[in-house]
Amino acid sequence: MKILLVSEKPAHVREFLHVIKQHPTEFPDEYFIDYVKAIRHLNDSCCGFKKIDDVYYSHGSPCSIKPLSLKSLSIPIDTYMESQSDTSRYNYKSVTYPNAYDKIISICENDEYGKLAFAKYLEDHNIDFAEPSFIDWFCLTPGIISKKLKEANTPFNEVFEELKDKLNHDNYFSPY
Repeated sequence: MKILLVSEKPAHVREFLHVIKQHPTEFPDEYFIDYVKAIRHLNDSCCGFKKIDDVYYSHGSPCSIKPLSLKSLSIPIDTYMESQSDTSRYNYKSVTYPNAYDKIISICENDEYGKLAFAKYLEDHNIDFAEPSFIDWFCLTPGIISKKLKEANTPFNEVFEELKDKLNHDNYFSPY
């Protein structure tokens, strides 16, 4: 089986691949990796974003972000932002057609940023939200990674519905 793992960060991918390579009999499938574009909130205190004359800045330097736009969710302008940086340089194995895999699993972080980034990835590749799975993880240890990869993962459409409710309840306020 060909399995595509989609992530935000190369460090997370390294942890998953380490477990997969250490236990080839438990994970005999062929794994591929692709990355989402980073999502951050305009008011995220760690990023120091400011908008001046329609140009976005991070800590005083111009940055390549734009308002996040999703077909499946109406996101207020100047709340969640999408990085325009190219993440393809991180590819583990070449991913050209994400919908050509037997299974797609998100290993993005279990927060608003990871879930929104995965939703954008799916929309950009015309993949139905019900098809991929979302691994709900908190701490990356070999035991947790092995367990999460083996167990039935949550369909992303369920995760996304919960996220939409939370964002609407929180009025799209920055979690950080």
